[in-house]
Amino acid sequence: MVLLIGVIALTWASECLAESASCLRCHDVCHGALTAQQHHEVSLQTMGCVDCHRGNPTTQRRELAHYRLIDAGHSWYRFPESDAVKRGQHLVDLLACRRCHVLAGKGNSLAAELDRLYHQSLPVEVVASIRVPAFFMPDFSLQQSDVDAVVNVIFAAGFMPQVSGLQPPQVVHFENDVDEENLFEKHCGRCHRVLTAQQGGLGTGDIAPNLSGLLSQFYPKTFKDNQPWDVQGLKKWIKNPRAIRPLTRMLPVVLREQEAIKLIDETWPLKVKEPLQ
Repeated sequence: MVLLIGVIALTWASECLAESASCLRCHDVCHGALTAQQHHEVSLQTMGCVDCHRGNPTTQRRELAHYRLIDAGHSWYRFPESDAVKRGQHLVDLLACRRCHVLAGKGNSLAAELDRLYHQSLPVEVVASIRVPAFFMPDFSLQQSDVDAVVNVIFAAGFMPQVSGLQPPQVVHFENDVDEENLFEKHCGRCHRVLTAQQGGLGTGDIAPNLSGLLSQFYPKTFKDNQPWDVQGLKKWIKNPRAIRPLTRMLPVVLREQEAIKLIDETWPLKVKEPLQ
């Protein structure tokens, strides 16, 4: 049994080295994201080029060899302890990406499930979606190095074998006719935008924070004293924002009690407010 395992491991290592040799007919490892020494260390772990970069090592035709290729700058996803992945994890938390997206199995399903992107998208496509965001996605104006770090952590999450049981893609409607009596559109939409689970995207404003996932555990803790938002806090904020944050530019929203309850229930329904593990 031990001998059989050893033979299998040796065969796998030989295949990896053969694949790498095929890639290295054209490529110099020193030109990649890893140094020659780092590539050597990786090879000792029986990893071939395609384990990080994908592509097709069985051909020398460029368009086939580079099919679904992951470039050097976005291949750090295979190294969880790398600076790029750690930086990406920090940015995902800082920017609160999970208030709308599921990443590594955690988050709100208000927009695209990011765990799918490793298998479905190229790095350049993910970069473009961050650089030129969809209408209801905030423009974070990230530096290129930070965009690359976020892409690496997205790919790292999608590559993980424990990410399974993906839900059907969330369909978000941006152009549906919205009820003129919708309370968010009427009272909040001139300054704010929000993605909702039931009504799609609401609001047209970009001068105030994006409120998607406001009452979930993934929204930034921007309530009083860096506390998370909850229903009671939101009701107090709507009634008199300056009682909570004296220097805020937001004016009170005049709503009856039942209107405030309806606004909150329609915009942030219970299934979004519950913590997602």
